Amino acid sequence: MFNRHFDYEEEFNFISEVDIEEFINEDQDKPLVLLERIDRIIRIHSFIKNRHENKEKKANYQGILDQHLAVCSNLLRITALQTLLLTYILNSGSLSLGDLAKSLKVTRVQCFKYLDDLDVLLDKRLIRKSGRGREEIDADYWVPYEVIQSLREGKAFTPPRYRNLSKDEFFEHLNKLLSEFFLPDHFGIPDHFDSKTSRKILMMDFFNLLEDNPQLEFVKKISSLLLTKENMLFLSYLCTEFYVNKEDSFRYRDIYFSEHTESGKDFDLHQLFRLELIEYYGDDFKDKEFIVLTNKAVIELLGITEALHKPKSESDIINHENIVQKELFYNAKEGKLVEQLADLLLEKNYKNITERLKSKGMRTGFNCLFFGIPGTGKTETVYQIARMSGRDIMSVDISATKSHWFGESEKIMRHIFSEYRHKVEKARNKNTPAPILLLNEADAIINKRKDISTSTVAQTENTIQNIILEEMEKLNGILIATTNLTENFDTAFERRFIYKIEFHKPGIEIRRLIWKSLIPELMEKETIKLAEAFDLSGGQIENIARKRAIVGILNGKEPALAELESFCSEESILKKDSKIGF
Repeated sequence: MFNRHFDYEEEFNFISEVDIEEFINEDQDKPLVLLERIDRIIRIHSFIKNRHENKEKKANYQGILDQHLAVCSNLLRITALQTLLLTYILNSGSLSLGDLAKSLKVTRVQCFKYLDDLDVLLDKRLIRKSGRGREEIDADYWVPYEVIQSLREGKAFTPPRYRNLSKDEFFEHLNKLLSEFFLPDHFGIPDHFDSKTSRKILMMDFFNLLEDNPQLEFVKKISSLLLTKENMLFLSYLCTEFYVNKEDSFRYRDIYFSEHTESGKDFDLHQLFRLELIEYYGDDFKDKEFIVLTNKAVIELLGITEALHKPKSESDIINHENIVQKELFYNAKEGKLVEQLADLLLEKNYKNITERLKSKGMRTGFNCLFFGIPGTGKTETVYQIARMSGRDIMSVDISATKSHWFGESEKIMRHIFSEYRHKVEKARNKNTPAPILLLNEADAIINKRKDISTSTVAQTENTIQNIILEEMEKLNGILIATTNLTENFDTAFERRFIYKIEFHKPGIEIRRLIWKSLIPELMEKETIKLAEAFDLSGGQIENIARKRAIVGILNGKEPALAELESFCSEESILKKDSKIGF
């Protein structure tokens, strides 16, 4: 009996006595669809509240009302009072707590006792509440379209469950679920959004979707990370944006995290950073404005292969087993340094040294710089060290990272280091030597930084330098940069390279050995003559040896010494440090 709750009188005529008598006199065993019973509930209850009838009539009306309420509440699996509240909200389209008080003929204060029942209807998705930014008590209640459809079909509304989805179907559903709740603040707040209710529904739908699709690798992986609920939700949003909408950077400050979490707490992004699932990205590494998924997250959570996720720099992986052994010749000083570094990078020695550095609280990354004029064997030395130490090479051509798109160069550079971290971790898990990150021809990144007021190009180059400096600080692996630059080093880079080896032009004796190695058929006196007459680099001598072989194939006989000397003269035409410019 619900009449006792509503004792506030106000003039209100909703239904005539003729209509109510028709409802009372109709066959109570007559089959009625659900909406017909809901219609009778609202009509009869309104009539009772707005008309003064004798006790006998009122009891009769109340009895019929209770029958309809019992049938509906049983079908909808809610209480009779909750059914009555639902019918008023459905009939009104949308109403506030104050409007509900008027409809039920009670004071607004008396209506507060229905808040728990309204929350039950909210939890069961039978009604929604809007009014974010307004006082919670002034929110509007309304019945969503999908509930009305169920009522029209004469059945209780059951929130849909999406089971055994394909990967694409799963992320499409996740995208629909999460996109509204993580809408950046500058898009504005939807009028129908209520943070508290929406949080609860969001979390329930999200975890239902995970629970219903345990076969998916994404679900297995993200569940195994033991993240907080809030972090699992936020990481899933980032993955969905990347997979469905091709978005890979997010402005951190635009999202009011506490509005979307079940507990009202902010996301603990430190956990995601610690697991190397996200990282900062911005125009300057000090400006932590954007966050991005790491390559590790993209590969492990989304199953996108490295080839599909490669940055536009197209870093190449060189397998150490495919590197051909080659004899190299050095001047005494650099030869000793190269031998020392090669010995250090043998896996047994490398592990021992990094463990000791770690125990002393020191950085364990090895940043090495090979610098000197072209053709002195810098890149080939990296190859041979990799071959001897059993390390693959992740080779990056720095010039290929430059893009005319604003911010793209910086993004590419961050992706390179993210990809390298993943490879180091992968090698560690397989108990194999960490790969070498080779930044080839890195002239543009180690020279002195420029005045950013001169051009946007200068600003971009400085930003890339800042990114590399930051990554070198936290490197957990081996980085070797090669450059032809022999002066004008940026002091910030000088400090970060623990090994710096300058490759000089070979002396006479070393040139003689190179001639003999590349053209074994030369007589001893011929190698001495060529070594003494021409101040060439090892790369230049190799070019001449190749040219000699090509001419020999074309002519059917090897060139004589005089022709070989001619080749040397042509090769050394630019031996002076002449500069070409405009």
